[in-house]
Amino acid sequence: MYESARPEYPSAAVEWLLEPVLEIGRRPLVADVGAGTGKLTRIIVAAGCDAVAVDPDPAMLDALRDAVPGVSAHVGTAESLPLEDGSVDAVLLGQAWHWVEPVAASRE
Repeated sequence: MYESARPEYPSAAVEWLLEPVLEIGRRPLVADVGAGTGKLTRIIVAAGCDAVAVDPDPAMLDALRDAVPGVSAHVGTAESLPLEDGSVDAVLLGQAWHWVEPVAASRE
């Protein structure tokens, strides 16, 4: 139900966002924070990036793992990412920004 109620991400818009990291000369690693069931994660991978998914809900991450096999998925939040500093080339939050505390998440 959750998956069908969420809108799709326009591939062209996501590719436009990722243009700077797609030009770095290797396959970039992009964090999808608030990844949910992986709708944005799938577009990130299709655009030519590796992805790491972060979401506070383990059940959502289980659905994501089924939908996007091979993507690393971690329980966490935008305010406290379970990733090493500098370990990703870009961070995207699709439909999750309204759930975060913006100052703390921006700092993170």
